[in-house]
Amino acid sequence: DYGTFTLSDYYDMLSPQVYLTELQQILEGPEHTTVIGARYQWGNFNFVNQQFASGDILALFLFPPDQIPEILNQNQMTDFHRLGFYGYHTWQIVDSFQLTGGLTYDDLHLPSIMDTTPSSTQERTVVQFSPKAGFIWTPLQNTVLRGAYTRWLTGAVGEDSESIEPTEVAGFNQAYRSILPESAFGGSYGADVQAYDIALEQKFETGTYLSVAGQFLESTSDQSVGSYIWYWYLPDDYSTYPGVLKQSTDYHEQTLLATANQLLGKQWSVGARYRLSHADLDANLVDVPPAPQQHWKSVLNEVDLQANWNHPSGLFSIFQANWYDQNNSGFTPAEPGQSFWQCNAFAGYRMLHRRLEFTVGLLNIFYQDYQLEPLNFYNEMAHSRTFMTRLRINF
Repeated sequence: DYGTFTLSDYYDMLSPQVYLTELQQILEGPEHTTVIGARYQWGNFNFVNQQFASGDILALFLFPPDQIPEILNQNQMTDFHRLGFYGYHTWQIVDSFQLTGGLTYDDLHLPSIMDTTPSSTQERTVVQFSPKAGFIWTPLQNTVLRGAYTRWLTGAVGEDSESIEPTEVAGFNQAYRSILPESAFGGSYGADVQAYDIALEQKFETGTYLSVAGQFLESTSDQSVGSYIWYWYLPDDYSTYPGVLKQSTDYHEQTLLATANQLLGKQWSVGARYRLSHADLDANLVDVPPAPQQHWKSVLNEVDLQANWNHPSGLFSIFQANWYDQNNSGFTPAEPGQSFWQCNAFAGYRMLHRRLEFTVGLLNIFYQDYQLEPLNFYNEMAHSRTFMTRLRINF
C-alpha cells in the first residue's frame, strides 16, 4: 500500500486515416434477389500519450518525491485493415412467405489497445464467419409475422458503418456500430455480436394498428486495456512498466416492445408505446484473478403516449408524454435509478406533396432533468426546456 497518489494524463488518438473500397453486384429476378459484395478498408492510428505522477505512487517509479516527473511519453503508430466478403439471397417462395439467408466473412486487424492508457504497439487479428437468416410471413391479409437471426463483427472506429452492405434482414436492423454502450463501459472493438428478433403486426378495419416485438442482443469480446505492472523483485531498477491486460466482456440486452395506434376520423390519431429493456454486463480482467468481476444490471421501463392532428391544408401538431423508470444493481458506487415524465409539443406545416416540412417544437416543457444509466439503450432526451426548429426536404 503506497497511500494516496495522483496520476495526471494527456491522451489523444489523432484522427485516424481510414480508406475504403467496395464492389457490389445485385441480381434480381421475379422470385429471387441476390446481393454479393467485397470490401477492403485500411489505414492507421496515431496514439499520443503523456502521463505524470505525484504523491506516494512515485516510490513505484523510483523518482524523488519532491518532483512531478513525466513517467510516460508515447507517440505510436499502428496499422489497421479489414477485408470482408458477403452474400445475401432472398427467395419469395409464395406470395405470403419470403425467406432470406446470408453469410459474411471478416478479417479485422486492429490495435490491441484503442481507448485506454498506456497505449501499445501490439496489434491483434479477429476472423469471423457470420450467418444471417430471416423470414416475412403474411398468413392473413392484415397480419405480418417477421423473424431474423443476424451475427456480425464490430469494427475499430465505426468503419463498418461506411458500407453498402444490406443493413436489414427481414426488416430488422443489423447495422449497429456496437451493442455494448460506449458511454457506459467504453469501446467494444472487434466484438462478436448476435441478434435474435421477432415481431407480429396486425391491422384492423377499424383503423387500429397493433404490434408486439421481442429482441435479444448479445455482445462478447476479448480485448486489451493499458496498465502499469509493478515488478516487486526489481528493487534496483525501474520496477514499474507499461503493460497490457486482457479484458473479457459479455453483454446481453432483452427488449420487449408493444405499440397500439388508433385513427380517430380523418385528422386525429392517438398512440401508445411500451418498451421494457433488461441489460446486464459481465466484465473481468483475465490476467488478474484477484480483481473483482463487474456485474451490472439495469432495467428500464418506457411508456410513450402521443396525440396527432393532421389537417388537409398541411398543418399538423403533435403532443407527447413520455414516462421512464429505471432500476440498477451491481454498480459501485450504487446507482439507485430514476422515475420521471417528460412532455413535448410540436407544430408545423407540410407542402409540395410532403416534400418540404417545417417544424417548431418545445421539448421538456416542464423542465424535468434526468440521469439514466446508459447501460440500457434509449433515445437521448432534452435535459432542460429546449426550443427546436427543423426543416426537412425529401427528394
